[in-house]
Amino acid sequence: MPTESLVTTRGKKKSKERVTLVVCSNATGSHKIPCSMIGKAARPACIVGRTWPIPYFYQKNAWMDVSIYNAPGHFEAFERNLVKVVFFFRQNCTSWKQACDIGIIAALKKRYKYLYLSDILSYYSLDVNTKECLKKK
Repeated sequence: MPTESLVTTRGKKKSKERVTLVVCSNATGSHKIPCSMIGKAARPACIVGRTWPIPYFYQKNAWMDVSIYNAPGHFEAFERNLVKVVFFFRQNCTSWKQACDIGIIAALKKRYKYLYLSDILSYYSLDVNTKECLKKK
């Protein structure tokens, strides 16, 4: 969601709650691997008892690490299920090496925000009885 300016949040620390969304594709973007999420909590309250639409992993900093990669080494290339994974070491790789930076992640964020805001706005068009039922859940 939009970040607030320092003026409106004076005296508040920046939230350390976060998740990492893993987005992966080949260099051309023609083969996309389903997204997954990495969070800090082993069993977050928002997931317990629900069917979650994407795989969820946990790590103390909500970062991608070797155990979540399921790779033999953090910097070694590997191949699984006919997919070869190669790690780039330079911080400023050109965009042709990073297909997700070209527009895949931006499109995903726009779609998420659209669906999220549509869900919020649809609440206001519900009748009073339906709203009361939803509040009880």
